[in-house]
Amino acid sequence: MKASDLITLTTINRIFTEKATTDLKPMTKMVYINILTHHFQVLDATEQNMVAFEMFKEDLQYEKFQSFYRELHYSNLVTILQTSVLFNNVWGTYIDKKMFEVKPETDNTILGFKQELLSYDQMIDMVAMKHRMNKEKVLLLLDMFILEQGAIKTRYESLPECVRHFFNWSNIQAPKMVQKNNQTKILGLE
Repeated sequence: MKASDLITLTTINRIFTEKATTDLKPMTKMVYINILTHHFQVLDATEQNMVAFEMFKEDLQYEKFQSFYRELHYSNLVTILQTSVLFNNVWGTYIDKKMFEVKPETDNTILGFKQELLSYDQMIDMVAMKHRMNKEKVLLLLDMFILEQGAIKTRYESLPECVRHFFNWSNIQAPKMVQKNNQTKILGLE
């Protein structure tokens, strides 16, 4: 994710309506938006990259757009310095800080989803109905699935992906299990 993804239209609107101390002309707003967009589009969305930043006047074509920068300065969105312009961090209060929290490393193998799969009653009931099995047999089937996928270290992006794989896998394996059980009944071994 890029830092520019965090500077939304809502954020920009709030900057102009809540942070700017004066009303800005449309062209001044365009200059400001253009600079923010170009600055943040090359940066990753990290807390360190979302702070105030400074740009040299020659990089901003300051002489050409001097009246716009003065207007931004009077509205407290920028600070004009000797050789540069400082863009004050007025966007920081509108960015969700949870975006920067370090998420713990998740186990995206089948073992990371094992407990959720075993307690997913709706999935178990659905497989049981579809294949005319009782809940205990579906749990055995699910245990086989977990062992098999654990052995080959299958990785999943999310629980829904893992569930989809189990549904597809059970479409192949459940009929074999039902057929095997029916053969043992015929032979009288059960």
